[in-house]
Amino acid sequence: MSVKHFIVLMVVSATLVAQTSDTKKTYGIQSGEVRYEIYGGGVVTPECNLSIEGYEKLSFRAWGDERKEVMERTERLSGTVQRIEQEKTLKRSTKDTLYTVDFENEYIITTNLIAGDIGQVDLSRMQMNGTMNIASYECELWEDGMRSVCLYKGIVLMDEKWYLGFVYGKRAKEVNFDLNLSEETFELPDYPVKEDLLMRHMIKTTQTYKDESISDKIIRASSDAISPTDREYQKAVSRMTEELFEKEKAYFTLLLKSMRKSRACLHMAASQSDADRCLYEIGELQSLHHGESRFALRIPEGGDKLKILDDLDEKIRALKTRIPCINRAVDMTDLSACMK
Repeated sequence: MSVKHFIVLMVVSATLVAQTSDTKKTYGIQSGEVRYEIYGGGVVTPECNLSIEGYEKLSFRAWGDERKEVMERTERLSGTVQRIEQEKTLKRSTKDTLYTVDFENEYIITTNLIAGDIGQVDLSRMQMNGTMNIASYECELWEDGMRSVCLYKGIVLMDEKWYLGFVYGKRAKEVNFDLNLSEETFELPDYPVKEDLLMRHMIKTTQTYKDESISDKIIRASSDAISPTDREYQKAVSRMTEELFEKEKAYFTLLLKSMRKSRACLHMAASQSDADRCLYEIGELQSLHHGESRFALRIPEGGDKLKILDDLDEKIRALKTRIPCINRAVDMTDLSACMK
């Protein structure tokens, strides 16, 4: 399974709160925990859909001056092109410092903050549009043309954003306030700490740590002025899916190479253990891409090696005929059509 462990620094997060002039408190609640459901998706091409799901948990105390956020989400591409990507993020913030955990490299990055860096929803272009009941709490609904946010005493209970036909949202499912949270609640992994001197002016982008996912791009988007009938609309969608397209295009080339290598190796395998080793690489590649292997990592005891070879031959022929089309593809729409 393609699991990326890194920190995503998001403008839209569970700690975003409204700026107010009558109080210096981040939240109007002293302490608590909020668990969110993450949802979203959209149409990537006529033959491919994207779904987004996951969860997020916010723990806070000291009226929100100290916060810890955990988020896990899955982006699943289904249709003629299939892919699964997972993300895990963790961050802790105090009044003046942000701690972000890089799981892949196993260290913690510290960033100095000033007022307004993190933890505030900019309501200057939004209008209040009544209230909503979310998780048994009445929250104020603020909206503009592409985003809806519901705030309860400064705490986000719902945040939904639309961009180029895609949607990304989170909604509180469980809310508990005025808790006596222990120090362990706010602990981070025991990793070395590094100061991020370059992050000060990049607090609003996730590109510092990874390629942006489609979820990140929806969150970061600031304008959706392009009409679906505008000829620039499809170009904007292509830019949204550009990194996904490049990964997929490279994957099919690697897959063909790996299948050929496994086929040649398996043909010469003289034992069960030799055959298992032949299939290991292709199994790993498929696992990283699809979340599960489409080829067994080993041939069952007494299994028919010739049947596996025939299966590989068939898949190699099918993919080989598509490679010229894949090489000519310039976006996800082209690539999706190649895989019909």
